[in-house]
Amino acid sequence: MSWSDFISHVASTTSKVERVLVYDEQGSPLAATAGVETSKAEGQALTNCLLDPTLLLTKLHIDGDCFWCLQGEDKNMVGRGVKDDSMVIAAVQEGDNSVAFIGHSAGKGSFIFELQDCLALRAQGRLLPQLQKQQVEQDQQHLLVTVDVNIDAGTSAGQTLVDIL
Repeated sequence: MSWSDFISHVASTTSKVERVLVYDEQGSPLAATAGVETSKAEGQALTNCLLDPTLLLTKLHIDGDCFWCLQGEDKNMVGRGVKDDSMVIAAVQEGDNSVAFIGHSAGKGSFIFELQDCLALRAQGRLLPQLQKQQVEQDQQHLLVTVDVNIDAGTSAGQTLVDIL
């Protein structure tokens, strides 16, 4: 399952999340929301924050924004923007990858919950774009339709194979 499918799912199903970033274990960017500019140094800093066992407050710079971040348990963290305290970041270590959501805190809902929920759906293969793709593939298969045909003198029943495009 690709990270681009994951990002598409997040964009389709959440209104709070504005940016999604995914880094590999060395901090190299694997995927990000369109228009996001990030670097390996930012990915390394994020990964180090997630793996830091001291659970300290950390200042983190990602995609032009600075955040005060607090590491949580189970390799996750949350943070608030330094200049704009309505800006929020939530990140979690997913296997060998680090995944972060960035957005504004207005409205109901938890960024860390959204992140963990979307990762669980990814693990189960239940992301929205994948479900839509499966539906389209099913719709494009052949259907067997039974029809009644009225031919001059009488009625005849038969089956016709129909392509749905």
